[in-house]
Amino acid sequence: MKYIVFLCLIFLSLKANFNYYKAHSLDEFKDFKVYPPKGRYLKDNLQMAKSKLDLDDVQRLNHLYSYEKMVRDLLLVLSQKYDYNFMQYVAMLCHTQLLTLDVFYEKYKLDKPDNLKKVGVFKNDEVSTRYKALLQDSLQADKIAAKLSVVFMKELIGHYNKTLKTLPKGLKRQLLKTNAFNKKILRMFKKGLRNIEMGLPVE
Repeated sequence: MKYIVFLCLIFLSLKANFNYYKAHSLDEFKDFKVYPPKGRYLKDNLQMAKSKLDLDDVQRLNHLYSYEKMVRDLLLVLSQKYDYNFMQYVAMLCHTQLLTLDVFYEKYKLDKPDNLKKVGVFKNDEVSTRYKALLQDSLQADKIAAKLSVVFMKELIGHYNKTLKTLPKGLKRQLLKTNAFNKKILRMFKKGLRNIEMGLPVE
C-alpha cells in the first residue's frame, strides 16, 4: 500500500513540474501511442491520380495541417493537467490523421509545414499565436478546457470546410473522411462539457 502511495506521489509531482508553455518532444509523452493509418487505406490514396495543385492549394493545405497539429498538441499538453482520457486519445487519433496527410505530402513531393515530433512548435505565426492563446485559457480550469475543446474543434472543422471548396477531387475525398471524424469528436467534446456542467463523471 505504501508503495502505491509513493508511486502516486511521484506521478503527481511529475505533473506539477510539467511546463505547459515550453516546447516538448513527442517522446516525452510516454503514454502516447502512434496508430499508423491502415495500409490498404494508404495504398488507395497513393493509387489515386495526382491532381494539379497551385500555390494557393498548397498554402491552404499547409494551414490545415498546422491547425490539425495544433489541436493534437493542445490536447496532448492539456492531458498532463486534466485526468480526461479522451484528451490524449483524441490527440493520438489526430496524429493518425496527420500521418495520412503526410502520404499526400510525399506523393506531391511537398515540404511538410511542421515537424510532428515537436509539440507546441509551429512555423505558421498565426497558428502559433492561436495555440498559445487557447493553451493559456484552457489551463485556467477543467470546465474552461472542456469549453475550449469544443471551440477549437469547431474551428478545425471550419478550416476543413473552407479548404474543401478549392482542393482537387482526390484530396477532397480524403479530407471529407477526415472531417467526418472531426464532427464525431466534436459531439464527444460537447457530451463531456454537458457532463462537467451537470457534475457527472467525464472520461
